[in-house]
Amino acid sequence: EKSYLSLTGFVFNYFLFSSPSSGSVSAPVISGINLNSSTVVLECESKGWYPEPEVLWLDGEGNLLSAGPTETVRGPDDLYTVSSRVTVRRGNSFICRVEQKIINQTSETKIQISGTISINLSINTEKEHETRSTYPQNGSVSAPVISGINLNSSTVVLECKSKGWYPEPEVLWLDGEGNLLSAGPTETVRGPDDLYTVSSRVTVRRGNNFICRVEQKIINQTSETKIQISGTISINLSINTEKEHETRSTYLQNVSDCSTSCYYSLIFNGVTAFLCVVCLGCVLFVCKKSSILLDICSARRKDLVQKETQLQKQSEKMKEEQDVWTKAIAPMEELTGGLKNQRQELRLQLEEVERDMKENREKVQSVETEIAESDTDSREGHLQEKQNLLNVQGILEKGKEKLEKLDLNVEKLMQTAEGIMATMTGRRQKVQNSMEVINMQLEEVESQRDTVHLHKE
Repeated sequence: EKSYLSLTGFVFNYFLFSSPSSGSVSAPVISGINLNSSTVVLECESKGWYPEPEVLWLDGEGNLLSAGPTETVRGPDDLYTVSSRVTVRRGNSFICRVEQKIINQTSETKIQISGTISINLSINTEKEHETRSTYPQNGSVSAPVISGINLNSSTVVLECKSKGWYPEPEVLWLDGEGNLLSAGPTETVRGPDDLYTVSSRVTVRRGNNFICRVEQKIINQTSETKIQISGTISINLSINTEKEHETRSTYLQNVSDCSTSCYYSLIFNGVTAFLCVVCLGCVLFVCKKSSILLDICSARRKDLVQKETQLQKQSEKMKEEQDVWTKAIAPMEELTGGLKNQRQELRLQLEEVERDMKENREKVQSVETEIAESDTDSREGHLQEKQNLLNVQGILEKGKEKLEKLDLNVEKLMQTAEGIMATMTGRRQKVQNSMEVINMQLEEVESQRDTVHLHKE
């Protein structure tokens, strides 16, 4: 019997510690988005899910509510954050349930919404009208709005906010029994209409009721909101423990009724049958776990295929952009090469003009020498020759000046063309670098997809 119980404990521990660990996802956070006198818009958000879960809203009796579409955001760690909104009436309790049916994981948070505004005037009847005209009328302030700021497994930071007060009120936090709680300092903001908006935060434990009370003792005005906080994360394992218990009871009863000769036989048969049941349970559990892993692998493979398709589209787009820049750079390279050749020709022409000017100056000097040595009859011919040489010198100087201006303009054009080409080349290089990154990501995705395919097999 001790061996039987020990074996039972072993099987129980096996199923308990071999199940998927819970707590990797956050409990749903419920907060009030928009409130009026009778209804409130609630928003529920939960993080850290994979595969993508489903968000359900239920009333206090467990009936499904009609809510808005679920908004899903996938983070860089491939985990999903889901949120959903629903419009409900005050005075009821509501449940936000986030569940993943593939891995049989559920997380839910319950909230109770109530809000009252009351004004008690402790004055004589004769002065009642005067007092109402001096202070804000009943309902001019907003019911306190309570929302969850930060949550962990056991505690939650609640924030309470109320608007439209005058004079400045006081914010109090109480538990379900009316005891005052220790809260943070009250934050007060005074608007352009001279009305005050107050807010306060408190850290509390789950599973209890809490009240945020805003009161103004001078005018004896009070407004409060009550909230119930609870949050659970559970993993359900479909193990039929009742049937195993019934089998054990049957065998133990048969053992007590048997003779000594069949006692050991019944024990042997009972242990054998129990081991068969345990083995069958283990096989079913392994098969179920394999099915879950298969579903996860399929979902992961689908995500990788989608990511690969997106990267391929980006790669094709980058390739087209690279081709555009290449086609645009080609004529610029041709233009820059033509300007370089034209400048070389201008430099050669300048050198030739300078040589001609030097030769012409030498001729003028030679003619001047001949004029100084010649007689009166031949001097007139030399003077005419000198004048011709001076005219040629003037023409050469003007030609040189034009060539220098052309050379300067060509140099400026060449610098502009080289700058444009450098910009275009830089952009083409950026596109090429982006293509290399995308190709590396594609290789990584293909490797992950092959790994997931091997695990699936």
